Amino acid sequence: MLFSFYLSFIQFLQYYYQVGTLYRLLTLGRVHELDITRDGLRIKTWSDMKFLIPALIFGYIWEFFLSYQLYSLWLDTAAKTSWQVLVLASLFLTLGAGNCLTLAMTLRQKLFHVS
Repeated sequence: MLFSFYLSFIQFLQYYYQVGTLYRLLTLGRVHELDITRDGLRIKTWSDMKFLIPALIFGYIWEFFLSYQLYSLWLDTAAKTSWQVLVLASLFLTLGAGNCLTLAMTLRQKLFHVS
């Protein structure tokens, strides 16, 4: 349940970041009022990302921790008959790895302007 609250908080932070970025672009005249998102942003918005990146990294570490805890639970002899625990552990591992890869690629793109 605590993880669900954390995910809600992260969604709020991402919403706040995206709204701020789009408002900035709207005031500069680079987007229209009805734009929802903008691909290929070339504006460095490090001031807004400074509070978002540590929160995301904390969440990704938490996902890896949950994966490890579930795998440890599955290794327990009583829980080995339940395949759902192993599948959930692998899902959290995949989710954490994918999120870390996406964050690394986004930071690389923002730092080096790679297309």
